[in-house]
Amino acid sequence: MKPCTARGRISEISGVPTSGMATVALKIIAQDQSQRSAGGAIYIDPAHTFDPEYAARCGLELSQLVLVRPYDIEQALAILVDFVLSGGVSCLV
Repeated sequence: MKPCTARGRISEISGVPTSGMATVALKIIAQDQSQRSAGGAIYIDPAHTFDPEYAARCGLELSQLVLVRPYDIEQALAILVDFVLSGGVSCLV
């Protein structure tokens, strides 16, 4: 795979349900982890739909992933802001 060229930018992945958006996001995290980037990968899961078995099949190192399951969207946004402002994150989904 080519190195990620969107580093430091916001990218939106959109599509209809079951179109592969989550798979693309998981593959991006796996690529980031394989490059041993400084900072960690964080997955914010407000819908509580994260499947660790599928994520592992996509190549994620689950031991190196921070999974956040907020109570609601407001809490998810607050957590998102905190992580972005901390500067120690290499990949945030």
